Amino acid sequence: MKNFFSRDIVVTRIHFANLVREGINICVHHDRKFHGFATVFGGTTLYRFEDGRELVAGDGAIIYLPQHSNYTNEILKRGSCYCINFSITEEVYSDPFIFAPRNMSVFETLFKTADRYWVAKREGYETKCRAILYDFLYHMKSELTLDYTDSRKFDIIAPAVNYIHERYTLELLNIADLAAMCGISHEYFRRLFRSFYNTTPVAYINSLKLARAKELIESGLYTVNEAALASGYTDMSHFSRQFKKATGIAPSLYGK
Repeated sequence: MKNFFSRDIVVTRIHFANLVREGINICVHHDRKFHGFATVFGGTTLYRFEDGRELVAGDGAIIYLPQHSNYTNEILKRGSCYCINFSITEEVYSDPFIFAPRNMSVFETLFKTADRYWVAKREGYETKCRAILYDFLYHMKSELTLDYTDSRKFDIIAPAVNYIHERYTLELLNIADLAAMCGISHEYFRRLFRSFYNTTPVAYINSLKLARAKELIESGLYTVNEAALASGYTDMSHFSRQFKKATGIAPSLYGK
């Protein structure tokens, strides 16, 4: 699973996003053409892969089926089977895996919405289904990030993290205020934050500002000063020093 999410996934095409009509109890698949996610609401399907592994997808579980994989799927209990098949820009060598989300209703809504657009075939339906898949991947990756950490501890700093992302371009954020927002000491806030993000709160905020500034300069729609101001900087000299330290080039040359 980690291998699949080790890079940004760029989806080039959705081939199928639909409720799958279940036929015979056991189906054989050779050299699967596309990547896919599938689940069975109200039912259960057993997948047997050529390497001997067996995975079960049913209520509360989503299975990833790699491109070029060989397997059989056996219906253990009939239900509503949904599948999204897609292609991406590069080869991803990942084993099949089962993902059990904390909130399956989010993914159920995405599966069913994709099915609705795919069946209707209105103008732009493939683009809409691709957007739904990106939303799908976003929610998966967000949950997996918490799976590798202590989600209860993350809940402690979550108010500050959300505030940072909402306000970093609009105001100078004070770490003591962020800690108070979470009801913990300044020192404990720093320690918890580093345990999740492997950096300090100040460095994290600066990285967000710099990433935003780079995007705006690259767009060609903003001057360097406008990009800096829109990214939360008020001191242009400080911005230039930070930018050059991070990128190795002055912001005035970056867009060129």
